[in-house]
Amino acid sequence: MIHKKAVLLAAVAGAALLFGTANAQTITFQIPGTSKAWDSRVNPDYPIGIGDGSAPAAAEALALKSGNKIHITATGGTQTFPGGTMIGPEGQQDYTADDYPGGSGQFFPSKYVDPLDFPAFLNELIGVFVDAKGRIISKPFPVGKDWKGVVPTGAVKLQFGINDDVLNDNSGEISVVIDPHADFPDSDLVRTPPPPPPSPVILPPYPDHPPAPLVIHPKYNTIIADGSRYSADPAPLVANGKFYIIAGRDEAPINGGGFVMYTYQIFETDDPASKNWKLYPDILRPEKVFGWADEDGAWASQIVQGRDKRFYLYAPVREKNCKARNCMGIGVAVADTPLGPYLDIHPEGPILSQTTPVRNQIENIDPTVLIDDDGRVYIYWGTFGRLKGVELEQDMKTPKGDPIDVKGLTGFFEAPWIFKRKGTYYMSYAANNAGPSSLCTEAVYHACQAYGTATSPLGPWTYRGVFLDPVTSATSHGGLVPYEDKWYLAYHNGDAKDGSHFRRSVAIDEVFWDDTVSPPAIQKVIQTRPPVDPTPTHNVALSARITASNAPVPVQFRLRALNDGKLPEAPLPPDMWGNWTGRNDTQKGWIQYQWDKPVTLDGSRLFFWGDQPTGAGTGVALPTAWHLEYWDKTGWKPVSETHPTTPRADGVSETHFKPITTRCLRAVMDASTDGKSYAAFGVLEWQALSPTTFVPTTPPPKEPAPSICKS
Repeated sequence: MIHKKAVLLAAVAGAALLFGTANAQTITFQIPGTSKAWDSRVNPDYPIGIGDGSAPAAAEALALKSGNKIHITATGGTQTFPGGTMIGPEGQQDYTADDYPGGSGQFFPSKYVDPLDFPAFLNELIGVFVDAKGRIISKPFPVGKDWKGVVPTGAVKLQFGINDDVLNDNSGEISVVIDPHADFPDSDLVRTPPPPPPSPVILPPYPDHPPAPLVIHPKYNTIIADGSRYSADPAPLVANGKFYIIAGRDEAPINGGGFVMYTYQIFETDDPASKNWKLYPDILRPEKVFGWADEDGAWASQIVQGRDKRFYLYAPVREKNCKARNCMGIGVAVADTPLGPYLDIHPEGPILSQTTPVRNQIENIDPTVLIDDDGRVYIYWGTFGRLKGVELEQDMKTPKGDPIDVKGLTGFFEAPWIFKRKGTYYMSYAANNAGPSSLCTEAVYHACQAYGTATSPLGPWTYRGVFLDPVTSATSHGGLVPYEDKWYLAYHNGDAKDGSHFRRSVAIDEVFWDDTVSPPAIQKVIQTRPPVDPTPTHNVALSARITASNAPVPVQFRLRALNDGKLPEAPLPPDMWGNWTGRNDTQKGWIQYQWDKPVTLDGSRLFFWGDQPTGAGTGVALPTAWHLEYWDKTGWKPVSETHPTTPRADGVSETHFKPITTRCLRAVMDASTDGKSYAAFGVLEWQALSPTTFVPTTPPPKEPAPSICKS
């Protein structure tokens, strides 16, 4: 473990400017990032940390006297590392513990703080009075920016540590002023409990009537493909002989780089195979259902039908007036029909968040609910690799016991979906275990959908494999349900007109099962996407296989982005080929097309991407120059008209030359440099142009072929 240093500056006993007393002195303490406020070996009733950790910072020069008033002020803090967490009063966060097994919540000193001294923040200074042997005399206290108290009987030293677990290495400094002979009114010593929460806001059922539906007749699996509106995070429901899908509405602009979601919408059909749908647009807004919710954050929700035949909406929405590190929380509302109106059944706030039912540090989103055959109710939720589950009481809202942490689901990222079939429990989810040999995804920003099974509703879970390949949006979110004698998967993609990672669209495809194995397996879902655009084109790159100088490509990039025909306005790393690894030592790089048959070429167009100016030696920048080479059976030959070529400021670089016939074309790039190191490359798209047109009939090949173009 690397031990960085955190410096505690303590101005002791009489900072005249602050307290008006004389004889001020300053003591400097060196606190390793793993420092604790007390020694666990002599305080067995106050265990924190793994092993002993680092020694406390002790203000031993203080003349402490029992019964004297003492005033401690923390006046500043610095970052743990450039761009990192701030320690001290300027960086404290409303977070005290983490509930996952083996997690840091077991090791936070703040768990011993008197509740009347709360809140105790992460990265805050924790103080404690000890005797001559270092034994704790009274409860630890959080300094915050200001703390007033009385020196307890038997106190010899005042010690400090950072409110963090010993697994984290912090650095930086905190300036602390201590007056051990303070003079302030006794009223300042009164510890008052925090005020009770405000009375819950109970909103009327919403909506009072559903909006007029839009009629849709999709040709392929994407229900709304014309780009007139976007939909994401679908959750199917079968009830009353109908098939419903609730989904959020994506409203990001075409060049948007983040999720913009304010409303939910509901699709309805009498039969998914009929391709006759109704859409109830913008039927629900979080802040209209939940009085505690902000207007932003209509993320992945689910509607389930309870045993009372009513419909329960579980929705992760943003909690207003929230002080947690992440303010997404899961609320529950009920209605008599899937279309509402919905009434919040827990108006006090979310039933799951970073502060309830137990403190945690995950983003509490993506709920999925199962009502088992015996009527017991279970909910799972989670993202960023953390999945939790808990049973709910029959009221459909109260957690029954503490949540569990789910293990065993390979690559779990988010979007859990629990269901039961033939006595087996299934958990589907978005996975992103990435790599060149991964059966899930080659790029970490993309996700496949995988699943696991269990023999009980709370696991343990056994991974079973991938059933949906990555879609055309970075995220993948879906749900499986039976309808009559078929099963369907509702999910989303980026296939609609002007679609993107943040302008997604709900799609639906049939699911088939292999019942010859135990437990029955979900077969790979075939995405019934539109056929390849048959418009004639000069770009023969669409039929090429790709290799690169840096194979295997770093998992944040995607080699096949080079010829997917897409130029997104707000690209993510998997929308491009790149070679950034942080090493900054690559002077040259190349990308290569190979065709199954010879092609004739007379031009090329590259779309470079960068986040640094040309001349930079870090990050990703446009190359200083590039040129083309082709293979003529004897070796690589330069295409003279392209040597050298400098990209335009917008990253586009186009060149034309006398026709050549070849099976291999290579673009060779010289990296941007500041004379000390080299920036990385980024290419969004590479078009190889032919003097004649061809009609694409199949998508670009997925697998690179063994190279025939070797010197």
